[in-house]
Amino acid sequence: MRREQAAYGAMDVSPRFYERGVVDAVGGMLSCGELDAIAARQIIDAHPYQHVFIFPPWAQIYTTDAERDHTFDHAVGVYQSTRNLYLHFGYAPIEVPADTPHNRVEFILDHI
Repeated sequence: MRREQAAYGAMDVSPRFYERGVVDAVGGMLSCGELDAIAARQIIDAHPYQHVFIFPPWAQIYTTDAERDHTFDHAVGVYQSTRNLYLHFGYAPIEVPADTPHNRVEFILDHI
């Protein structure tokens, strides 16, 4: 959690992009019982995001390796949990479509 909060505070450029962030860390801490709902809300409110982009799992390109050893079904579950977490905290995640890297970048830039 502290690493995500520090990363949030350290960025002084715009736009800023985070692969994972404060909301993800708060979700993990909530699920482990390390935070209560009030503390979670205070942390989320102190670290707002303007936009949240989410990348749904893409079966056609999904693969496992030494770093990513989870199944595709696991990736789908993580995606759904993450999406629900952002919705719970009042965000409307923007789903980035399956497309070329260039088109995905253009999609994101068109939405900020």
